Amino acid sequence: MNVLPHAHPVLSCERAKQYESSVLVDEAAEWSAMKNAGVGIARCIMQDYEELRPLPDHLRILALVGKGHNGGDALLACGELLANLPRAHVDLILAVPGDDLKPLTARALQELEGRVKTHHFESGSAEEATGLLETISAGQGIHVCIDGLLGMDYQPPLRSPMDAIIDAVNGFEQIDLRAAVDLPSGAGDKE
Repeated sequence: MNVLPHAHPVLSCERAKQYESSVLVDEAAEWSAMKNAGVGIARCIMQDYEELRPLPDHLRILALVGKGHNGGDALLACGELLANLPRAHVDLILAVPGDDLKPLTARALQELEGRVKTHHFESGSAEEATGLLETISAGQGIHVCIDGLLGMDYQPPLRSPMDAIIDAVNGFEQIDLRAAVDLPSGAGDKE
């Protein structure tokens, strides 16, 4: 395969795991990689949104957060978006209790303390999740939704509350831009 000099390679989940294991050798390396991912995700979200329309001053952001590093990446992206767009408003939907977050994801959440609104959705139906989305959007819609629920280690089937959250978000038409950390939750290598 010929890769353009400005393009990043697309790796299978297996190759990505191999690469990560070679560079994420300790917690400091993992934190640095997560911070870099957060900056890159935020930059790409702003670029992608501006392809649709100008970024609003009061950007409304929703982040879907699971317990793992994808959730941490999404949280760090929210922090970067808030740094670049100080009038933005961020709502988080945590799909697990805060005590169940991996340590670096909990650290990323702690960095956002007082700057975001956190909603816990640890069980419930798609209808209840849709109700939460309607409450969050307050009739104004959501400009950006960042999916940080699940990552490459996802093993089917999709379990509660992730299934309800994903169904609700997929059916919620008032989201301008949907972005996923790594890949959309529930997706993986096709075999």
